[in-house]
Amino acid sequence: SAWSALFNFVTLDLVLVSDFVHATSKHRTSTWIFPLIAELLDWTANAACSLAMSGLVGPRVDMRTKIEAVTRLVAAARERAIQQKLLSVLSSSTGAAVTLAALLSDKDPSSVISEARRRFRCISWETLRSMPAIICASGTLDGQATASIAHLYALSEPCDLGVCDAFLSHSWHDEPGLKWAALWTWCEDFQTAHGRAPLLWLDKTCIDQNDIVADLACLPVFLAGCTTLLIISGTTYTSRLWCVMELFVFMTVRDAEEHAQSVTLIYAVQDLAQEHAVRRSWLEFTSADCKCFDPGDKQKIMEAISQSHGGMTEFDNQVKEMARIAELEMPDSDVVEL
Repeated sequence: SAWSALFNFVTLDLVLVSDFVHATSKHRTSTWIFPLIAELLDWTANAACSLAMSGLVGPRVDMRTKIEAVTRLVAAARERAIQQKLLSVLSSSTGAAVTLAALLSDKDPSSVISEARRRFRCISWETLRSMPAIICASGTLDGQATASIAHLYALSEPCDLGVCDAFLSHSWHDEPGLKWAALWTWCEDFQTAHGRAPLLWLDKTCIDQNDIVADLACLPVFLAGCTTLLIISGTTYTSRLWCVMELFVFMTVRDAEEHAQSVTLIYAVQDLAQEHAVRRSWLEFTSADCKCFDPGDKQKIMEAISQSHGGMTEFDNQVKEMARIAELEMPDSDVVEL
């Protein structure tokens, strides 16, 4: 606004005058008045800056506007962090670089992030809560006709990177009722704790079914743009290659110290025997056994992993370790039984 511009100009003017007096005083060391004026102007400029930053002077801004401004700054910082992380990973010689490059189709990370910022969407639990059929309807995502689920895209809305609370990772081959129960519990607990419904990234509602390839190329950025990776694992999760790739990419683009707090693993099982089977599937994970709807996708990903440092064996070990860490953070309530 005009008031902001004027205030910033006056503050800058005080700083410039202060610098000028400092410089002048160096040539008149016998004159005591100039250093004193310089100190006074320094104090005035610092006080003016402090008052402006605290909001005590300058244009009046309501609290909601301030919160929105801070939210935008946080989102912008997260976007920069995501870009720097991707650039850092892709410039290294690690297996992660090869895997991410394959997922990004060897596109420039900066252009992918720019595109992902435009395409990133989320769905509120307030909307999803009343539509269990989105999760519980029979059939897998890759087996459904595009036209039959294209309308679900309108249920989601554009979202800034870093604002979405959870990337929902699950297998469409797992029992839908168990998954819905697990999701319901997590979302309701989140709402109780935070006083609002969580925002979710869900493939069925957040991928443009008319341009799937473009959204999949942005998947690493979508994963990094969510606060939490929410894994609802049934008996088939670890056998689905894209599910495990989501986990691997998420951990790759996050710093190591964030792992324990940024991955939530929930076992959606019917009984204790099934729980043990799911846990064993994680601890004995083998990528070669994973299945993928498109054989071409599996070949592409397997080639990328096998060419990386340590090959498939190292990748398998990383997944097992990720699961072990996530399970240590799992409270007993995160084992859902019906």
